[in-house]
Amino acid sequence: METGEVARYRDVSVWWMFATSAIWVITAAVWAFLGTRKAFAFPGFWPPLLVLGFWALSGYWWGRRVAWELRLRGDRLLWRAPLRSVEIPLTALKGLRGTRFHLKFEVVETTGGRSLFVYRKASFAQFAAALSRVGPAISISAAIPTPPLAGASPE
Repeated sequence: METGEVARYRDVSVWWMFATSAIWVITAAVWAFLGTRKAFAFPGFWPPLLVLGFWALSGYWWGRRVAWELRLRGDRLLWRAPLRSVEIPLTALKGLRGTRFHLKFEVVETTGGRSLFVYRKASFAQFAAALSRVGPAISISAAIPTPPLAGASPE
């Protein structure tokens, strides 16, 4: 960790998902280009465009909305996605919660109405615990697993 960092969470698998999306977008773009060479009325023209649109949305999702790194530094939270990085004060952070559609994603909610998605690994619990210590007013969902207390015995 860097000087002044309280906690850090990283999951580099987001980069693989982004790269996969980029490969599919390029493939669909080539497919669409080859379809336009025949004629616009060619029936094979529209499916590649639909695939291209779908994968462009996927690239947006994995490139800008899913973080691969979260850093807690003093009173600021920095998140990094493959195509974007944002630093916000903890006062602009509303909370952490799970998603409605997938158990392995967590949502970082901000006061600006934008949300960020984080793919959760086991080490995310330590980051959530550090965040609750630094910002006790931040709402952290009970559904997020937290690490056991030191010295606590399992019951």
